[in-house]
Amino acid sequence: MHVEVGPVSGEVEFEEGTEQVSPHTGKLLRVGEIEVELREDSPAIEHMKQGSIIVGDGIQWLVKRRIMRSSRGNSPVSTYRFAIEEYERREADALRVEDLELKPEQYVESASDGAVTIKARVSFERDDARVQVLRNLLTSTEREAVNVVRVGVSGEPREMTIEAVVWSKARRKRCFDLELADVDTREPSVPSD
Repeated sequence: MHVEVGPVSGEVEFEEGTEQVSPHTGKLLRVGEIEVELREDSPAIEHMKQGSIIVGDGIQWLVKRRIMRSSRGNSPVSTYRFAIEEYERREADALRVEDLELKPEQYVESASDGAVTIKARVSFERDDARVQVLRNLLTSTEREAVNVVRVGVSGEPREMTIEAVVWSKARRKRCFDLELADVDTREPSVPSD
C-alpha cells in the first residue's frame, strides 16, 4: 500500500482484515494493519497518533491505535504496526430532530456496542421560535424517543432519546447542551439456568 502521512509518503506492508459494519452509518468499512519503518525523528510519527487520518492508495484511513513498536539495538529506525480502518465522516452539519433542524456549534459522536451517542451544543437568539419547539421536544412525556437525521453523516433517521444535559440563558442567547442516544431495540436477554 502506498501511504501519505503528513509530509512523508512511501510503500508499507498492509494486512487487510475482515470488513466491519459501522455502527454510525451501517456501511461496511475496510480494516487492517500497516507496518512501517520510521526514523525516531521522522515527522510522520506525529501524524500516526490514534484518531489521525492518513491516506493509503487514495483512500482516507483512521488510525485506531498503535499495536507495537520495536527497534534493533542502537538503530535510529524502528518498526511500527498500526491498526487502521476506512475513514467515515462522523460530524454532522445539522441535526434534524423530528421537524426541527439544529446547527450544532459543538458535536461529538461516539459508538459503543453498536449504539450511537451524540453530544451537541446548540444556541439560539432569545426570541427564536425554535427555542420553544426544542423545549417542547425535551419536556414531552408522550414519547420516549424522537427521529433524528444526522445531516452530512447519514440520511437515515435513527430512533433516539434526547435530553438537555445543561441549558443556559445569557443576554440574548439560549444555549442547550444536548445528549442524544440510540434507543435500545435489542430484546432483553433471558438468563439461562
